[in-house]
Amino acid sequence: MNLCFDLFNYLQGSDLPAHLIPVLDQEFSSYDDAFNFYNVYAKHVGFGIRKGQRNGKRRYMYCVHHGEYKASVDDADRQRDKVTKRSGCKSMMRVKERDDGTCVVKRVVHEHNHRILISPTALVFLHSHKTINPTVKEYVRDLHKTNVKHVNIMGLLSWLSGGRGNLPFTDKDVLNM
Repeated sequence: MNLCFDLFNYLQGSDLPAHLIPVLDQEFSSYDDAFNFYNVYAKHVGFGIRKGQRNGKRRYMYCVHHGEYKASVDDADRQRDKVTKRSGCKSMMRVKERDDGTCVVKRVVHEHNHRILISPTALVFLHSHKTINPTVKEYVRDLHKTNVKHVNIMGLLSWLSGGRGNLPFTDKDVLNM
């Protein structure tokens, strides 16, 4: 089975609104705005992103599966099995930063060679989509300080958000706050 497909053609028949799909020469007021836009797009499609290198005025955003894993330790000396996400995925967006701080999209690749996540509940496991509202974070910390049990905190947060599937973070994230 060949997992490589052109996501752009796939998306044209989907429910994704056209204003969420990155296109060439699209402009943003800052690099952070461009990154947030690409992250929203990635969340709707079902993949995670990471920031890439900066090359002068060029800045890159990649799928988390972009690139190839290069072992820094010989397999015989490895203490545990290393699992990597890197599979050579080509999906990325390159923007060019202008002198005034604005950015323009200069290259977009929609092609993935791996499965994309269809379930929105699985997206909370991707680092780029773990968003914790600072107010909620402070509230959870206060609950921890007053010795409220973790199960009760999760129950309260689930109830407030309309179900555990609507939480943008995991149980472990709440434990680590």
